[in-house]
Amino acid sequence: MKHPSPDPIDDRTIVLDSGKTRMSDPGRRGKGGISGSPSSDRSRGFFFLFIRKRRLVDTRIEELKDRKTPQNVLFSGQEQKLDFLENEYELKTELARGGQGTLFLGIDKKLRRQVAIKSLRPEQCEDLRQRSLFLNEARVTAQLDHPAIVPVYTLNSDRKNGLHLAMKRINGVTLKAYLDQVSMHYRLDGVDSFDEAKALQNRLEIFLKICDALEYAHSRNVMHCDLKPANIMIGEYHEAYIMDWGIARPIQAGETRRTLVGTPQYLAPEAIVGDPCDQRADIFAMGAILFEMVMLKNAFTGNTPEEVMTRIRDGLQETPEHRFGVPVSRDLKAILRKAMAADPEKRYSKISELSSDLRRYLAGYEVSVRPDGPLMRIARWSYSHRKTSLILLLLALLTGLGALAHSFYQSYRFSEAMRERDLALSAAYSICTRAAYQLDEQFLKLEHMTSLLAADVQYLLRNDLFLAPPKELKYRSVDEMRRIHLPGMIYSSFHRGIIDPTILVYNLTNDTDRTTLTRRLDPLSRFLPRLLQVLLVSPRNAQVRPDRVEAMKKEAFSSGTPAIRILFAFHDGLYAAFPASGAFPLQYDPRTRLWYQVVLRQEKKNFPVWTAPYIDSIPEIGLVISCSVPLRMPDGRGNGVCAVDISLDELIEELHSSGNAGPHVLEKAIMDDDGRIIVSTTRDFADIARSNYRSPDDEVVFKQLENRAVLDDMKKRKFGVVTIQEPDGNETVYTFCHIRSVNWFYIEKLDMRNLLAFFRR
Repeated sequence: MKHPSPDPIDDRTIVLDSGKTRMSDPGRRGKGGISGSPSSDRSRGFFFLFIRKRRLVDTRIEELKDRKTPQNVLFSGQEQKLDFLENEYELKTELARGGQGTLFLGIDKKLRRQVAIKSLRPEQCEDLRQRSLFLNEARVTAQLDHPAIVPVYTLNSDRKNGLHLAMKRINGVTLKAYLDQVSMHYRLDGVDSFDEAKALQNRLEIFLKICDALEYAHSRNVMHCDLKPANIMIGEYHEAYIMDWGIARPIQAGETRRTLVGTPQYLAPEAIVGDPCDQRADIFAMGAILFEMVMLKNAFTGNTPEEVMTRIRDGLQETPEHRFGVPVSRDLKAILRKAMAADPEKRYSKISELSSDLRRYLAGYEVSVRPDGPLMRIARWSYSHRKTSLILLLLALLTGLGALAHSFYQSYRFSEAMRERDLALSAAYSICTRAAYQLDEQFLKLEHMTSLLAADVQYLLRNDLFLAPPKELKYRSVDEMRRIHLPGMIYSSFHRGIIDPTILVYNLTNDTDRTTLTRRLDPLSRFLPRLLQVLLVSPRNAQVRPDRVEAMKKEAFSSGTPAIRILFAFHDGLYAAFPASGAFPLQYDPRTRLWYQVVLRQEKKNFPVWTAPYIDSIPEIGLVISCSVPLRMPDGRGNGVCAVDISLDELIEELHSSGNAGPHVLEKAIMDDDGRIIVSTTRDFADIARSNYRSPDDEVVFKQLENRAVLDDMKKRKFGVVTIQEPDGNETVYTFCHIRSVNWFYIEKLDMRNLLAFFRR
């Protein structure tokens, strides 16, 4: 079979004078949408209903949101003197080379971790625009703290005045290469060798991660301006990253740029004709990317950049059909049509609207851009109530044509009530999934911080002989902390006692090798600023700026943060903790604690592990969970454990502030795959977390999900909605979504009667 040839136009970013590329044609601006899309045939959908999932619509999701907007990114700033690259990093293999610089594999000299170094050569630095774009990328990326945006470590120079940006190394491929691989498999193995429905779902889940990152950037008043598959990385665990923020700019409605910047195939029509651009230009580019991910071909083609941009201006997309002939849902085509509308006013106004429609599509619900007609509503209700529909049909056959007509009329009226019900369920489900994704991001952030901390500590401990001793001791024993009171000590209501946030506290067991005490504690004491930073940035979207450190410290140690403390424990019984506290028991052996034992089952793996709730070593703190990472020697042997304790009180507060809110919410909870409630917003659970346990040796009794049928459905589907008919005639609704990072579930238990009343209001 002969398939369409790839687009001859490459995806390089262009910068052109708008006076040379302006292609304004007011008479043709309104021809947006996907050309050749078939008209909706509602009756046809009735016959395909039994092979499709039940779908709902969520038109009021925005009304049920209550999200705080983070502080805007600062684009301005003076260029400062930079440290030399060779003082901090070793350049290794060249990974890639392009017009915007060269990418190298680098090694951090202090921590011995691999990094990616993007370099702007001295001759490129002479171009003031290239230098400005490079610095802009460094400045913007460093301020965007999101799991799907690559973190920046340092900005350096060299003795030849070149610029170098050190960032996290991503093991993976670009989205462009990923899609090329998918197309190659189709060409070599044929369409029948793929489960395209599952493959498409995987691609759309990647796209949703990109949407979440872009939504975060837009909330920080940042437009990317050059979104394309080549600027998106797919990691080895299918994580997604948005790269290359060099031409990013603030979102300012009504602003017109003098130059045309971006990649021709992904430029919005308003940018091409020189009209003002806002965040909807990014949404158009995301629509073009989504088109590629669904259809496996470019949305716009041409032999020259000018021809491509002319087709974009005129709304002449490629036919919305799969490159290899696989059927594509009408709902998905409608989403694409909306995302790539030539008129920005007819486009999605926010990236969250696009992602919400996609999530509803994946869940089998009605999408906002293609609402059901009367026949489809009846059909949808009939499918979900098959027994009732069959009874109505038999009655109609028995009572004649008149009764049949009456039954259909009653069914229609009933379907309207069901539509209202489905709208409310859809709103609740959409908010549930969004809350689950936010929790997942938070857990991933804590995992990432713990893993980086463990890796750095391993390096310090392995190379401690080459480090000079500290000028003063930065650690004290638990016994010393109990006997003395120094100026650095403060009372922390969050930690339930006196702490010292300037030092480490340690303790020994009888079998501790005392000769190695200082060799391990001295390197750790050099890490105190890093340990403090981990605690301060543990809240979602938290960032440490020099002018806010003291204020954040005061708030952290009085009001609390998700992370309570950081622990280091070794196989001979030595442990150290930050912040220092004298409340630890003198006979405390970390090797008996759950946060230590949980990593022993990992063999030689270095993955972070989450514990179930357990009683803190300071019982007044109550229940905690920990993220633990093993500390290993170069030969792979275990040496100890690094762990971050998370307060269940703070996690309960996180649950209260996320997801649905109102009288219809009976409970919000996090549950493991055995049906044990890890965290819940119910009063009895909160009371248990705070006061029902008196000793670290007490066994934690978990509350079980009362309905096993609901649990089985959760395990099978991973996300969705389950309704349970109660004896009083009311329904209890369970909305749930899988949290992949910890393999738990986020659940919201809702009262249907109150949900409908809330939705009507």
